[in-house]
Amino acid sequence: MNKKSIGSQIHITETLIHNYIDTNINGKIDNGMTGVEGMTLKYLCNCEKEVRTTELKEYTHLSKASTSQTLNSLVEKGLITMSVDPLDKRKKTIQVTEKGREVKKQFELHFAQMNALIEKDMSEEEKEILQRLLKQIRANLGVDY
Repeated sequence: MNKKSIGSQIHITETLIHNYIDTNINGKIDNGMTGVEGMTLKYLCNCEKEVRTTELKEYTHLSKASTSQTLNSLVEKGLITMSVDPLDKRKKTIQVTEKGREVKKQFELHFAQMNALIEKDMSEEEKEILQRLLKQIRANLGVDY
């Protein structure tokens, strides 16, 4: 038996999830939103305060360039607006549009279905163990998420 490393198993699983999203979710959501865009939109909708791009970058762990690209795509799709802070021109504040809130609902529905598929045949104890192990891996990588 060829035993793969944990890192390799995680990479394969990540690839399978991305492929599932591309095949089963992106085409069904208005605007062909990507998984990263959907998770970003979900975060923005769930925030109870104004969000700045720097906060979003910290949350997503994306590079500055990838964060900007994601936000620009969401703006082009009419899902968010961004405005310059009048006190500091370098800072931008993000607001979710009504269309963005509607698309977020579609996204959550499809992701709930995907998560149900991922968790299929797992006991509650197994889910808790997996959550704990993934949290430990993130901590080992220096990410408190």
